[in-house]
Formats: sequence, C-alpha cells, structure tokens
Amino acid sequence: MRYVIADPNQFLAVSGQGIRTVRVSKKALVWPTQRCVRFTALRLPHQINMDAISKDRVTFNMPCALTIGLDTESQADALGMYVANFVAGHSSQDAINAAVKANIVVIVQGAVNRFCPELPFQDIFEKRQQLAAKVGFLYYECNAWSLTSPPTQLANEIEQQLVQYGLRLFETNIQDIRPTGGKTLGYVNAHPDQFLAVTGNGIEDILIAKSHFKWPNQEVAVFSVEPITYEIDIEAMSQEKLAFYLPAVFTVSVDATSHDSLRLFARRFVGSDPSSIRQKMMVLIKGVAEGETRVLAASISIEELFQSRKAFQENVSGHIESELSKYGLKLENANIKELKDISGSEYFKYLRQKAHSAAINQSKVDVAEVDAKGTVGERERKLATEQTVARLDAETQAAKNVQTQAVVKSQAALDVLNAECNRQVLLAKLVTSNEVKIKETELQREVEKKRAEVNTERLRAENLAKTTVEAESIKLMATAKAFARQAEAEAELFVATKKAEAVKLTYKAQSEGLHEVLKAFDNPALAMQYLMLEKGLFQELAAQNAKAIQGLNPKISVWNTEGSSGSDSGKTLRDIFQTLPPLLATVTDQTSYVPPSWLQGGGQQAAIDVPPVAETAVTQIIDVLGMEACDNTATVKDKATTHTLLLAGIFVGGASVLVRCRMAYDAGSGVTLEIAARSLDAEVCERIVNSIV
Repeated sequence: MRYVIADPNQFLAVSGQGIRTVRVSKKALVWPTQRCVRFTALRLPHQINMDAISKDRVTFNMPCALTIGLDTESQADALGMYVANFVAGHSSQDAINAAVKANIVVIVQGAVNRFCPELPFQDIFEKRQQLAAKVGFLYYECNAWSLTSPPTQLANEIEQQLVQYGLRLFETNIQDIRPTGGKTLGYVNAHPDQFLAVTGNGIEDILIAKSHFKWPNQEVAVFSVEPITYEIDIEAMSQEKLAFYLPAVFTVSVDATSHDSLRLFARRFVGSDPSSIRQKMMVLIKGVAEGETRVLAASISIEELFQSRKAFQENVSGHIESELSKYGLKLENANIKELKDISGSEYFKYLRQKAHSAAINQSKVDVAEVDAKGTVGERERKLATEQTVARLDAETQAAKNVQTQAVVKSQAALDVLNAECNRQVLLAKLVTSNEVKIKETELQREVEKKRAEVNTERLRAENLAKTTVEAESIKLMATAKAFARQAEAEAELFVATKKAEAVKLTYKAQSEGLHEVLKAFDNPALAMQYLMLEKGLFQELAAQNAKAIQGLNPKISVWNTEGSSGSDSGKTLRDIFQTLPPLLATVTDQTSYVPPSWLQGGGQQAAIDVPPVAETAVTQIIDVLGMEACDNTATVKDKATTHTLLLAGIFVGGASVLVRCRMAYDAGSGVTLEIAARSLDAEVCERIVNSIV
C-alpha cells in the first residue's frame, strides 16, 4: 500500500480492486491489487503536415501547428473520457501523448479534406485576416509562404471531433516554469521572485504562497516569476503578398499580482522536472508571438506597417497579452525592430534608398533656399539703390518742369492774342458772305413764286381726277360704316341673347326652387300659403281690408289694452264679411291660392261669420290667426254664454305673441268679441288686430 500525490500539472488514474472502471484524482491511497498511472494535463503543441486541394483544384502543402489539451473548463467528465480513450492500456506519458497525437492527426486531416475543397485557393489566401486564430496553417506557393487560419467553421469542426475524447483546441501558447523540490518535512520559504505551489494532504486544489510548512504527504513546488525575454525573427507576408522579416523582442513574466493567475500558471506548467520549464515557456512564447504577429501582419499592407509601426506594435501587444493571460502570464514589453528583406527581395533596401535620396534632395532644397535668400537680399539692396537714384532724378525733372511751365504760359498768352486777331478777321469775312447769301435768297424766293403760279394751273387740271378718287373714297367709307353697323347689330343681338339666357336661367332656378318648396311641404295649398306669407300678401290684404272698412262703426269692439267695450256689432260685421268671398275669388283667379273652407261661404255667411254657437267662433279665430290655444281654452263649456280664449305663437317675422279673446253670445245679436294682443313688436299687435277687423 502506498500514498501517491500528483504534481500540480498531473492527475492520477487508479484502477483495479474496488474500482468499477477508473478513478481520477490528485491524490490516492493505492493498494497492492490496484494500478496507478500518472498523466499530465498540459496543453501540448502538435505539428501536423498535410496535403490539401482547393475548390479550383490547386494542390498545396499545409503544415498545421496547434495546441491540444484537456477540456476541464466546459466538460465535467473530460478527465474520464480522456482516461478511457488514452490512459487506459498505456503505462507512460510518452505512450499517452503518442495515442493522442495519432487521433488528432486523423481528426485534423479529415476536417481539412472536407473544408479546403469548398473554397477557391485565392479566397483562402486573400481572406486570411478574417479567419479564426485558433488553428494556424502554413501553405506554400512560388517560394512565398504566409501564416493564415481557416474559417471558424473548420476550427469548430475540429473541436467537435475532439470533444468525444475530452480534449479542447487552444492557441499555441506555452509558459515557462522553474520548479524546485522541497524538504520532506519542514518550513519552506520562497525567494522574492518565487512562489510556492502546494498540493497534497489537507489541500483541495493548489495553494499558492510565499512560505509554507510542509506536512507529510504534501508536495511543494517552487516556481519563478522572473521575466523572460524572447527574440524572434518572423518571416511574414503582408496583405499584398509581400514577404519580409519582422524582428521583434517580447518580455513575458508571470502575473504575480493575481492569485488566480498564479494558480492557473502552476496548474498548467509547474511539474516535477525543473530543467524543462524554461524550454517549455520559450516554446509557448514563440508559438503565441509568432502566431499573433503573422496573423496581424497579414491583415495590413506593407506601407501601413512601415508607416504606422507604433500602432502595429500596440495591436500585436494587445493580442499577445490577451492570449498569455489564459496561462497566468502577462506581457511586460514588446518592441518591433527594423523590417528586413527576405532573400531575393530588396523592397526595404529600396525604401531606405528612397528615404536617403529624399533626405539628400531635401538638403539640396534647403541649400537652394538659402542661396535664393542671398540672391533675393542682393537684388533687394540693388533695387533700393535704383529707387533712390530714380527719386533724385524725379526731383531734378520736377524743377525742370516748373521752368518749362513758365515758358509755356508765356507762349499761351501770345497764342491767345493771335487767335483773337484771327477771329475778328474771320468775322468780317462771314458778315460779307452772309449779305451775299441773303441777296441770293431773295432772288430765289421770286423764282419760287413764279413756279407756284405755274403749279396752280397744273393742279386745276388735275382736280377732275381727284374728284373721281374722292367718290371712290366716299363709297369705301359707306361700306365700312355698313360693316360697323352690322357688327354693332350682332353685338346687340349677342347681348340680348345672353340677357334672355340669364332670364331663362333665373326663371329656371325659381322654378326649381318652387318645385323644392312644393316637394318639401307635400301640400300645394300649404306651400302657397307659405309663399304668400313670404311675399307679405296677407299683410297687404289685411291693410287693404282695413282701408275698406275704415270709418265704419261696427258693433265689434277691438281693444289694444285690457279695457272694456260692449256696443252691438253683429249686423255690421256680417255686412263686412259678405264682401270677402268675391274678393277671395279674385285672389284665387290671380294667384291660384285657395282660401280655407270656412272663408268660401256664399252670400249667406261672411269671412268671419257670426257663429251660431261659441265653439264655432273659437275654431274660426284659431284658424285665422294660426296660433295654439293655451290652458285648454279651445273648448267651450256646455250652454256657456261667455268664454275666454288664450292663444300663443310665433307671428310672421319671428316675433312671439300672446292673444286673449273674450266672447259673449246672445241669440239676438250673435257673438261679441274683445281681443287683446301682447308682443315686443307693436307692429305685430297691430297686424293681428287688423287681420280680425
């Protein structure tokens, strides 16, 4: 029986008596009938060289550099799957690694064979900057090579195949370690640039400390956080397929500021072989630095890389530091040296020559500018001298001009005297010449007079011809006047026609309006009454009737106030109303208005006939006024000799009216009526009274 403890980067696979399949742990008590195998959990780089063919049948060699390790982060049973597929049946780590690599070769070769025939070779080359950084491929063509990566789908396909073995695909990153052994039992201290990674009895995972008391069944590994400087001379290719060497220096160290980073670093790299730690770290740094640098260099042009070296350096540093952080490392410094030409290329040589020539030319330009300034200064001094001389010459010439002006003024005065003399001489000559011309004009006038007399005789002979011409002119004028009169008549006809059309349209509109009124009332008699009200015909009839009986003394007393009157009016009222039927017949013939039936009686009954009973009188008054009875006053009590009728309504014009009619019935004299009207419009009251009278 023995107690076995695994290193920080190792696991134990125990099988045998009491274990159904395999038990995986960091520490175990192994019985004689059990078997215990150590295996590491390091992410190991693998180099695979494959032949591939593109969609356009271009064959090329594709060396593949990738890192494979246990997928302990996303798969809980990754260790079990790894042990079942690779650890079982092998007793050494080398045999396990060989089995892993054999399976990886099959998986990657199959994925490449399925992926490459789907893309043309040019697309694989030109789109390399868009490819995932998890798998790096190197392909060759015309002695020029470049690092590129397949699309994410290829990496995903490889990862899907690795999952069944408990493996995972990582970037090519390796860390450096410096483990040291500890005492069997006692207190262990680390140097200032070191940390302790403790595993074993009483520790669940890994304990990171600067000092620790080591107990039995515990392992203490010491690792250094000293920075490592790595120089690389990368052969890369730019976006425009130009190959070059990219010298760079990277300084990497363990991130000692975070315990999580220290624990991650110890889990990945701290083992039992201190001599190989630094070598492994160098391999890791080389893989990460070369991979990221090649990918980024292939995504930009050589001119951008040459002009923006600082930005490129910051971009490379960011990508490398991001990848190193997965191993608990950090990038301390990154420097990009001068770019160099590869064998057979002289691009940078010519760039340097171009810069050298540009500097020489600039120096020549500077010298020429200095010479030009000297020449300009000399010319400026010469110009100033010439300007001074010219100013002095001008002053001398001005003095000469003053003298010349005095001479010219004297000469001008002399010329004026000469001109005056010449003018007087010329004037005398003109006077003499004009007198001669006047005489010639008088003689010419006499000649013209004689000539006019001759022309007069000639014109008399021509008058006859002119008379004929005048006759023709008069005839033409008469014809023009006739045409003018015809045009005027046509204009008057047009105006009359338009007026007739306007009248026709007016009557047509009135006819349509009357038609709409008749249609709205659906009663010709009612529509006619409305039109008579609208035109004020009833008012006119009432006014004429009032004039007809003006001055009479009827026995009907009409009051505008609430006073009383009681004279006998039966006979006179009947006489008046007997005149209404002939009048209404005339109105009907002229206006087609049919009066109410109670107005169409013969000579035996007037317009408002003296009713034999009070009920008839009430009905007639309501019909005449066209108002509504109030408080049931339209009904007369049986055998009553007196009655009061109250009416209310809206008269023509929109005025509100209240009417009270008091009636007294006597068999001998008939009905005696007293009427009182109330309205805000006095004229309305007068019309109501006149309509009854």
